[in-house]
Amino acid sequence: MKIALDARPLCARRTHGIPGFVRGILGAIARADRENEYLLYADRDFCFEAPPSFRWTKRVGGRLPGTAWLLAAAPIWIRRDRADVFWGTQHVLPPFVPRGTRVLLTVHDLVHRRYPGTMEPFNLWVHRLFVGPSARRADHIMVASESTARDVRELEGVAPGRIAVVGPAAAGQYSPMHAGEARGRLCGLLGEDADRPYVLAVGTLEPRKNFGVAIEAFARVADALPRHKLMIAGATGWKNGRLLSSVLEGGMSRRVRLLGYVPDELLPALYAASDCFVLPSLYEGFGIPVAEAMAAGTPVITSDIPSLREVAGDAGIAFPLGDPGRLALEMVRVCTDQDLRRRLISRGLVRAKSFSYDASAARFLDILRGLGGGGGAGSRVAA
Repeated sequence: MKIALDARPLCARRTHGIPGFVRGILGAIARADRENEYLLYADRDFCFEAPPSFRWTKRVGGRLPGTAWLLAAAPIWIRRDRADVFWGTQHVLPPFVPRGTRVLLTVHDLVHRRYPGTMEPFNLWVHRLFVGPSARRADHIMVASESTARDVRELEGVAPGRIAVVGPAAAGQYSPMHAGEARGRLCGLLGEDADRPYVLAVGTLEPRKNFGVAIEAFARVADALPRHKLMIAGATGWKNGRLLSSVLEGGMSRRVRLLGYVPDELLPALYAASDCFVLPSLYEGFGIPVAEAMAAGTPVITSDIPSLREVAGDAGIAFPLGDPGRLALEMVRVCTDQDLRRRLISRGLVRAKSFSYDASAARFLDILRGLGGGGGAGSRVAA
């Protein structure tokens, strides 16, 4: 079969969220699939490396950017290439896919339905306009987690038989690392703080990540953890004025560091050198940083929401959403109770191995076989 796909996530430099998932699963597909041909479509150039056995072609160009390109240019290319399947990798399908081409859609989350106020206005408008119709037109939908599968069923009315969980995982470079080695790699990033203990949070600086709760909690434990800092690694996003002011006006500027975007090669060491990892999100489709932290041997604390409970399982500690007092208590426990730390680290390493891009690629290929059979994958693969 010929499988065309929206490869625009490969254009992004960041490796979390959708770009990280697409690059991770496509790399696993490239190692596993020696039969099908893949057509990678994007509005601008990107880098992708694959083994010689992987049959793929890059299609790049177009006068329109982003979603407009997907809606206008992709159907023309699909028709020209006579693709058997089109895979919409990020929530949206072109409205005019040629007859006879099956359509596969990945829905990473439904934040526009659950927490619309946390999104950029334009991005929210695009999702409200296109995600629902795309989900209802898709022959099969892949989701990041069972939690997202429930959202798709409940909020978009999609039948369970058309949904499969094909989720993310931590990339291969995340593994336990000796603290001294990890800190040695971080000297350039952390400077004078390279030898100080710290609590870590990772994610784009935007409202859904709820980092303000982490800052408030950390302010409460400043005396109990006098040498620790709170490090927040993530690109500047949107609607983050209140977050920035909470650092400056709350007197925490010396105890909280906003590291900005951290390169891929430094993230494993950043996790490994931290005393604990915190993800206080309001909503997640999966929560890749949780899997990364566990794979790096770092204890995990998350907000008590369905997707993060699903990822962390018994390997993490969950605190009530929006409760900085409880988060503060758990921070102190995890940073000071050595027996608790050992239990969480041991469970986390086991838990992280349950998420695999190779396994997700195998599920993807099974769905493809169902689509190629003409009956749709829904009759064969379900969440």
